[in-house]
Amino acid sequence: MLTQSYFPNTEGDRVVWLTNFDTKIQIHATALALNPVELATTLTDIDFYVWVLQTWYPSIQQSALESTAYKLLIAWSLSYNFKPTTKRVSLYNDSLFIFFDLHINMH
Repeated sequence: MLTQSYFPNTEGDRVVWLTNFDTKIQIHATALALNPVELATTLTDIDFYVWVLQTWYPSIQQSALESTAYKLLIAWSLSYNFKPTTKRVSLYNDSLFIFFDLHINMH
């Protein structure tokens, strides 16, 4: 028999679930016999995990994509004889400016 987990599988659903849990645990802390330190620690952990899911992890994923794109750019440029120079090219990506020094020498 398949059972449904009480904790959601997707990250987006986890944020919603944890936000609701954050509110409910504060309401029911006394009935659950949670002391103020346990409650504060739990709320801090929830807030941190929500921050990881909403902010940190997406930025790490974006950095990984940019890193991979840069590695491919270098690998591709070697085959076309691109050489570093003082000419500056700016690429814009999600409010992040990445500067590459490129000089294209294609013979």
